[in-house]
Amino acid sequence: MPPQYLVIPVGIPGSGKSSYIKRHFPAADVVSPDIIRARMLNAKETGVYYNPEIEEYVWLAAYNDLEAALRDSDAERVVFDATNTTFKRRYPLVARALRAGVKVHIIFFATPLQTVLMRNANRVDGRPPVPDDVIARMRFQITPPESWEYDLLWVVHADKSRHEYTADPLTLACDGGP
Repeated sequence: MPPQYLVIPVGIPGSGKSSYIKRHFPAADVVSPDIIRARMLNAKETGVYYNPEIEEYVWLAAYNDLEAALRDSDAERVVFDATNTTFKRRYPLVARALRAGVKVHIIFFATPLQTVLMRNANRVDGRPPVPDDVIARMRFQITPPESWEYDLLWVVHADKSRHEYTADPLTLACDGGP
């Protein structure tokens, strides 16, 4: 049976997306452009984790992997682990989910900028930190998901004191809102 859900995390680098996915969706089939990029660049050997010249190929491979997972995965959920902070990045994912007949769950990470910057500076995954100016720019470019993009919207707060389901994108305030 094909997957029933596509999970799309939305959050800037350091907001806790990948850690949350590992903890809460251990049986999911995860598609990650970061992992694809690292593999293409042989990052563990070269120490190079980003090269703009290969981005087109990274995303092509990620979308191909997503289509295959939505068609063939035995997992109940497929997760597309990327920042997904803009409509432009989410639309190809939502369109593929709709074509595959699976429901879309968006998880919005409401993480304050100071928390993100601290996590980023103290990365434990071996990758170099994302430049602070890039994180700040991405935070202000976040486009909250529209209600037609998802079947379920889940907001995760940085302190993990509460998780909430909502259908109202106006509740997506994080540290003053995007």
